[in-house]
This record gives sequence, C-alpha cells and structure tokens, in this order.
Amino acid sequence: MALSEQIQNDLGIFFNDADFGTWHTVAGRRLLVIVDTEQAKQDGLKDLNGNYNGDITVFAKQADLQGLRLEPEQAIIFDNAQYVIANVNPIDGIVELNLQQVRSR
Repeated sequence: MALSEQIQNDLGIFFNDADFGTWHTVAGRRLLVIVDTEQAKQDGLKDLNGNYNGDITVFAKQADLQGLRLEPEQAIIFDNAQYVIANVNPIDGIVELNLQQVRSR
C-alpha cells in the first residue's frame, strides 16, 4: 500500500467525534473538522456557548469541501460568524484553513 493510500485510510482516526474531531458549520455545511484548540485556548477564543471568537485554524477532509470555492481573502461563515480566509493549504487529503474573524469597529 502506498503512503498516500495509508494516509487516506487513517483520516478516519483523526476525523471522528470521539477523539479529535468536532462538528461545526463551514460555509453552510455541517462538517466534522479539527479546530486548532491549543491556539484557541491560548487566545481564549471560545465563548460560553462553545463558539469561537477570533482567528482560528480549521482542518477538514478535502472530500468534505468538494464544490466549495475556498481562496485567500474570500469571506466564509464558520459557526455563524463571519471570517476571511487567510490561507488554504491542501495536504494529502486534508485542507488547512486559516480564518481571520471579521470584527466590526
């Protein structure tokens, strides 16, 4: 089995709601994603309802994002909050999205 096939098989280990994954709404789709919780904890980004408020990094399965236009500087809704995509980095079936929250002045 090639390494890329093994990585695809192992995605289910990380993207499950019993271990690392959590359910969120990304661009209108309810998806099982991984939020960079260490950075979020450092920044104190979670409010009392469990929603993120601030800049975050989200990891999603590339297959789950099929059909979505994801480009830097594009607006996106994550858990009912407005963000701008700072960076999109696809790697071996996973997409890393760096999101910057739009803040009103």
